[in-house]
Amino acid sequence: MMSNFLLRFRYGVLSGVALVLVFLIFVKGIVPLSSVLGNEFTQIVVEMQNLKNFSNPSLPSDSLMAHYRELSKKIDTYTDSKITPSEVLKKVLETAQKNHLTLLDLSTREAERDGLGVEYPVSLKAKGGFYALHLFVLDLENGSLCVKVSLIRMELDEAGNLQTSMEFSVFGHEKGGE
Repeated sequence: MMSNFLLRFRYGVLSGVALVLVFLIFVKGIVPLSSVLGNEFTQIVVEMQNLKNFSNPSLPSDSLMAHYRELSKKIDTYTDSKITPSEVLKKVLETAQKNHLTLLDLSTREAERDGLGVEYPVSLKAKGGFYALHLFVLDLENGSLCVKVSLIRMELDEAGNLQTSMEFSVFGHEKGGE
């Protein structure tokens, strides 16, 4: 009796089973995907509103400049940014002595000024091992000076000792200037 029912209505039963499977696939796959897409859409709308608020700033430019000056002062407290050429040479000499590097020549060239600050180009020749030079460069870069190393040249001298030529720049503000 059951087999007659299945034979007689098999296409209807198979259609019902197919509909139930399609419904389950829809619930398991499409619904979670749509909620993820809905969340992303909400985030995009929020970001668009933020951009709209940015294009119509509520803060006047004077208060933005005051905020910029305040942040600049805070940043300057973290670095020794007001320096003179003699202080640059003194700090380089102290760092070299600390790392057992023998300086053969240490000099600065004319400072290059722009509207934001000053750049002190420094060149040196030193004698010492690779490890001492490595520690010297690390201390310079991680110290209170803002340093950009542009050239390091290592050669062996006649006696077989490592001799290094190095060029770098120290950035900061001139003392007494803003």
